[in-house]
This record gives sequence, structure tokens and C-alpha cells, in this order.
Amino acid sequence: MKVLSMIVVILIGLSVSKATLGGEYIDQVKLQLAMIKLTVLSEGWKETHDAKFDRLDEGDSDSFSFNLRKGNSYKIVSVCDKDCSDLDLALYDENGNKISKDAGIDSMPVVEATPKWTGNFSLKVKMYSCKSNPCYFGISILGR
Repeated sequence: MKVLSMIVVILIGLSVSKATLGGEYIDQVKLQLAMIKLTVLSEGWKETHDAKFDRLDEGDSDSFSFNLRKGNSYKIVSVCDKDCSDLDLALYDENGNKISKDAGIDSMPVVEATPKWTGNFSLKVKMYSCKSNPCYFGISILGR
């Protein structure tokens, strides 16, 4: 029943997003992220933060900050639209130390971490390859 409820919420969100900037591209991202989340949630992970959606031109990057709790394991997943073929993630602690990264040549990077203290962490997103600027992407943070 939880899965059915989540699918209904996703479909409602997709119908509302048509009026937003990026229309079909953001819909692609939301659908991909929802499918990944369904798999990860079935493995015992829980969504710990609201999903983030944004867009970047090829070669550009952006950072997002959020609080992570000591001892919890986190999986940060990201996806991008059909025009994107390479998106990278790097997770940094509050001292600027790189904790985890996914710099593979793919459009669905994942970083994982189990912080040794509760604090503010920063996720750098880099759009390496985008055929038609801008490319849209989404990020979901899951924990257990």
C-alpha cells in the first residue's frame, strides 16, 4: 500500500510540474528519481531530506548544504534528464574534507557516507556533459 501511495503522489507531482520551468525535462528527472527511490526504500532506506531539483549548464556546478547525523548511514542519489550523460557528486564535511565522491561517467551518480559526527555537510554537483543547456537534475538523500 505504501508503494501505491508513493506512485499516486509521484503522478500528482508530475501533473503539477508541467506548469513549472523545464516541464518535460523536470518530469523525466522526477520519474527517474522516483523509480530509484522505490528500489532503495524497499531495501530499508528512508528519505531523510526533501528532494532537490535544479538545472545546470555543461561545465557548471552547484552546492547544497544539509545536516547529517552521527552514526546514520546515508545514500545520496542523483539523476539528470535525457540531454545529460555525465553528472558527478562529491560530499564534503564542514571542514571541507571530501568524504565521498562519484566521478564516474554516468548520469546517475551515488555517494554514500556514515558521518562520525552530526553536522553540516555540503554536496557539490558538477554537470560534465549536457547536449542541450541547461540540463535538469534531482537529488534524494536517504538514510538508515
